[in-house]
Amino acid sequence: MTRRDYINSILPKVEGRFISFFTDFAFKKLLGPGGKRQLIHFLNALLEGVEEPITDLTYHQQEHLGATIEDRDAIFDLHCVTDSGARIVIELQSSYQRNFMHRAVYYATFPIQDQAKRGGEWRFEFKAVYTIAILNFLMEDKGDHPEKVVSIGKISDVVTMEVLHDDLVFILIELPKFKKALDEVVDYKE
Repeated sequence: MTRRDYINSILPKVEGRFISFFTDFAFKKLLGPGGKRQLIHFLNALLEGVEEPITDLTYHQQEHLGATIEDRDAIFDLHCVTDSGARIVIELQSSYQRNFMHRAVYYATFPIQDQAKRGGEWRFEFKAVYTIAILNFLMEDKGDHPEKVVSIGKISDVVTMEVLHDDLVFILIELPKFKKALDEVVDYKE
């Protein structure tokens, strides 16, 4: 086998003229540091009405070590800080993972802890933390809205649905529910 044949055998298969978004290479190319402008557009479209428009962001450390050697680490696909100070964790999950929401909650704790002031008094104030999960599988039963592609969750009262806390937001994007044809998709306008 030639080197080229070997490389082609391990690369993700491309259907038509597109590469799978669920490869680390494509994801980081589209939304990583080289795709900062695209990431800002994506986030502004996704967070419209939830967060002030993002004009700039910085890429933040992706690896978070547990406090002790026994603690579990977390490695984010992307971790950004917006110009307003909000933290955004973006996770891309290609295959079904049991307890995914437990993992998302666990990951959200790291950007909160990062904001804690060391030493002295801290009054538990932190900037918003958004955990965005782009999923290539369907979450468990979603009740009355099985066709809903994007779900946004906050800490809410289960009876009144009143939001109790605005600064911890989970956004799930279930891509298998996205059924538009290419000619039906429109560009995001600034």
